[in-house]
Amino acid sequence: LMEKGYQLECDVTVGNMSGGNGKVRVTRNIAASPEEVEAYGEELKDRFGPLPQAVQNLLAKYRIETTARQRGLVRLSVERGRVVAETPRGLYRLHGQIPLLLSRTPQKQLLEVEELLKAMPPFEQPPRRHP
Repeated sequence: LMEKGYQLECDVTVGNMSGGNGKVRVTRNIAASPEEVEAYGEELKDRFGPLPQAVQNLLAKYRIETTARQRGLVRLSVERGRVVAETPRGLYRLHGQIPLLLSRTPQKQLLEVEELLKAMPPFEQPPRRHP
């Protein structure tokens, strides 16, 4: 997981731009919070209208990464339909099991991972032992 903010860059296809369709490259530095990513998504919607699925997915990816960092996760991945979330003390388990994704589509899986992360408690680094 990245430790600082992100530079979010995406191409947004818009209609009625100077009388025709076109692409706009949008770049913005965002801090490391899911709320800022969400606010940026709202700004894009206000500016360009409904966002293409690819842009929605990109925003979801950054919300997931920033939420994972806020929760103190060391690593986060989806492997064979399971959410592998490594905390400073080991793998996160929900009711004794590594969480399983129930959704089949990538968009729904992104939402499912987001909800799982929101429900997780924050994890702290274990205290260091001095020799």
